[in-house]
Amino acid sequence: MTTGRRGANGGGRPGGQRPDPSRGRGRRGERSDGPAPAADRVTLPGRALLSILVAFSAAACRARVGPESQAAPPPTGAASATPSVAPPTATAPQDVEALLAAGLANVSFERLEADVQALAAIPTRHVNSGGIRLAADFLLEGFRQAGDHVLPSEYPFPLEFGGMVSEQRNIVARIPGWDEAAGSILIGAHYDSRTVSIDDWASPAPGANDNATGVASLLEIARLLNDFRPRATILLVAFSAEETGLQGSRHYVVSGVPEQEGLRAMLDLDIIGNSAGEAGAGTLRVFAGGGPGSSSLGLATWLRGVAEAHVPDLEVLVQDQLDRPGRYSDHVSFFEAGIPSVRLIEDLEQTELQHNADDRPERIDAQYLVRVTRLVLAAAFELSEDPLRFMSADETP
Repeated sequence: MTTGRRGANGGGRPGGQRPDPSRGRGRRGERSDGPAPAADRVTLPGRALLSILVAFSAAACRARVGPESQAAPPPTGAASATPSVAPPTATAPQDVEALLAAGLANVSFERLEADVQALAAIPTRHVNSGGIRLAADFLLEGFRQAGDHVLPSEYPFPLEFGGMVSEQRNIVARIPGWDEAAGSILIGAHYDSRTVSIDDWASPAPGANDNATGVASLLEIARLLNDFRPRATILLVAFSAEETGLQGSRHYVVSGVPEQEGLRAMLDLDIIGNSAGEAGAGTLRVFAGGGPGSSSLGLATWLRGVAEAHVPDLEVLVQDQLDRPGRYSDHVSFFEAGIPSVRLIEDLEQTELQHNADDRPERIDAQYLVRVTRLVLAAAFELSEDPLRFMSADETP
């Protein structure tokens, strides 16, 4: 079954008007007997928290910072509720190398840190909690504020988990390409969180590293791509319900959107905050399934070359396997659909700090997050100009 998206644009798509974050959202479907979800019990505090989070993040984006932070200036205009920007059919010549260099220099430590802190301030982003709604609204607003050429939308889907039926949302930012034949590339990250017990939707689960870091990187990349007119469309997708079995990314894959967009490659950002400190500050693992000769492994190997060219203080360690044993992330949904896909994750993973109240912002190495974001931004620039360039990469791990 295909569930349509709610766009920030008009043109016949539902949700043409920008929602007021201060208003509650309805829930579709029937719930089983049991306690009311947190979303229904803490509506007013939730509204207040969302307002605080949006204001906090927006202030960080507007703040004047010193040159050592290498922060970008705020966008010249926030995205309107109904943007008039249409997908371009042609483009004026651009100095892509100059735009890329400026983007790399303007990745902001302050903005990344502020977005991680804002998301982690939500007590839990479990799919059965009110926090998942707050996080989705925060991300949708963040994409709206990224700039006039970043087109935000949401893809709702039903989820039944732990005896509850809820509406979840994948939050998407689309930067339209000027060459429809070039297709698209997708950079994704999940925004839900959990505790050790997957059925516990009440205990604290700040999820700073897993995975506020990934979605904070998406928000920053959206801001820095606003002035770029890519050849291929760039999709930035924040997935819900990864922690409960990849339901968000699986729904997105089966919805038909990848075929409609001509999706060529998927990069998954999951746990990219380097909680290990100095020991892990210079290395990043990139997992790819399929083995030698596979397009996914070619994509991972190509990313290693991108790091060498544009982020020399970050070494990419190509992992010739789909993921760590017994673990998974949203790239698996795309890999199983035959789409070249990789997962980016810190090298020295601290599993004892995952899925519990200890996954807090103060454990994040924000400078490491800057480096990873620069790598992904460089990949977005290069892949959007030639989406299949990784097919010729040397596949030696």
